[in-house]
Amino acid sequence: AVNQPYGTTNANNLFFSGIPIGFNFIVDGQVNTVFGINSRGYLMVGNNSLNMKVTPATNPISGKVSATVISALGGYLCQTNASRIHYSTLGTAPNRILAVQFDNMARRYSMNNDSLSFQIRLYEGSNKIQFIYHKLSVLKQGADQYFEIGIRGIDSSNYSNRRLTGNWENSS
Repeated sequence: AVNQPYGTTNANNLFFSGIPIGFNFIVDGQVNTVFGINSRGYLMVGNNSLNMKVTPATNPISGKVSATVISALGGYLCQTNASRIHYSTLGTAPNRILAVQFDNMARRYSMNNDSLSFQIRLYEGSNKIQFIYHKLSVLKQGADQYFEIGIRGIDSSNYSNRRLTGNWENSS
């Protein structure tokens, strides 16, 4: 599928699941053929992505979930009238790339001041995961806002995460 749009309205915590990846993608030893998109800046892959409930919803890596999570800027993101989430499968077998684009997202409490655009790419064959950040403007965080960037397996003890609570230099 090419350029499939998801979520083009003012909203937060929208999720779309059961979307075909277009190829087998292996994470944590599991072969995955479907994924889900959460408007809060992350993907879930595999059959467990059909239930995209994360508790709390702003903690895609450290929260409670039984699915593989890939988070480029997971946190309290919302969509504005200028926001758009879409995906494309690029290339041909055996070198396809699933690209999921988040355009002009905003933090919940500063919807008129933010413009956060980024992409998550999954690579066929190599099973590489890539985060690409386009423009991240007005990325100043309040005390109650942070982002999680990383990957988590189905087993909650298998993860790699950066938690951003201010300047990137101070992430942990």
